[in-house]
Amino acid sequence: MNTQHWSSKSPICYQSLECLSKATFALIWKCISSGEPIPEIEIHEVSLQDSGTAFGTHKTAVPSLPQMVVNKTKEIKALPEFAGCVESIVAENKAFLPSDKDASKFVSDMYVFPFLVRLMPWPQTEPVKFDRSGFDSLYQEIEKSIYSDVYEFRAWSYLRNFELPINTLFLASNLRMRRFSRSEQEHRLQQALALWPPPSDFETTFEVLKNPDRSGNGVYHP
Repeated sequence: MNTQHWSSKSPICYQSLECLSKATFALIWKCISSGEPIPEIEIHEVSLQDSGTAFGTHKTAVPSLPQMVVNKTKEIKALPEFAGCVESIVAENKAFLPSDKDASKFVSDMYVFPFLVRLMPWPQTEPVKFDRSGFDSLYQEIEKSIYSDVYEFRAWSYLRNFELPINTLFLASNLRMRRFSRSEQEHRLQQALALWPPPSDFETTFEVLKNPDRSGNGVYHP
């Protein structure tokens, strides 16, 4: 088995965010161990029927550790590791941060706290412990957005009232029409039904996808 080695561009930022993540997990576990219930959020379980357009739903409440982190915003931001993490990221990345914003608040609101929310396992509730692989995967996203000269993106548009006898139609090397898989469609329906009114395109089954082209100088052209 091949093992890919990865190293952070900023060991100081990596270590400070790691310490904060572990402190957050410890805080959440302490609350749960003391008998505090994990808050529940309501989701729609969606099952797509054979036609591919009709579907059934079942509403259910599931425990959410990410929601518990949101509920504990005040306590988490009061952790000494939180202030230390924000200070480390700001000090290491001043050249990459917007000059017209409060750098500490920007880093806290745009990077650090959302990172902690996404790091929480969901819908799993136990064991509540720090996961190295999950941490590294999320941390690499932060480094990509801060340090990269260009940021890869994907543009897409949903197609309504459209049918195709095949699943994918390539229009160019980076442009294609694609049918959603069954699991993707069920996931989209589940997300759409959490909103009211649901988005007008939530029943579409095809999308048009375009990946960016990279020219020789590293610039992406949409």
